[in-house]
Amino acid sequence: MKTLLLLLCLLFSVPASAQIIPKISPKRQSLVLTWRDSIGQVVQAETSITVSLPYKHSFQTYHPPAIYKTWWKEIEKCTNLPISDASENAIKFYYVDAHSFYFDNLSIQFVGYTFAPTHRIYIVYRDITNPRIVKHEMIHVLMYEHGLPEGHPKNLFRDDCKVDHP
Repeated sequence: MKTLLLLLCLLFSVPASAQIIPKISPKRQSLVLTWRDSIGQVVQAETSITVSLPYKHSFQTYHPPAIYKTWWKEIEKCTNLPISDASENAIKFYYVDAHSFYFDNLSIQFVGYTFAPTHRIYIVYRDITNPRIVKHEMIHVLMYEHGLPEGHPKNLFRDDCKVDHP
């Protein structure tokens, strides 16, 4: 995602000092970039690049159980990465009644996946109360919120929080 953003910033001549706010538009299958120009005016650019999202599966939204509040606090502590109330409240949770799901452009099967730019966490139904899976996905949100690179740093997932890659 970061490589794509860099290329798009070059394409749209986004100043290097600009704070870019990327947002996926699932309905239009595009990526919208928003930033302020040199005189402070808001500028938006929309790409026509297709974004692959897991909509082939029948995902349903669900309200996070009360235990998620405790899990957020636990991963904030073990990662030392706080999450704001606004960010926590913006997260939407989705489940699918399947053993796993996949994306069109990947052959990898998932039981959980976080699409942090759109504040969405996807989890198979049987694991929506599995702390290892849910906390794992929550860490991806915190990494994104704090500008850390995508991936699975062992110090966060395995060593500090004990939620290594499933």
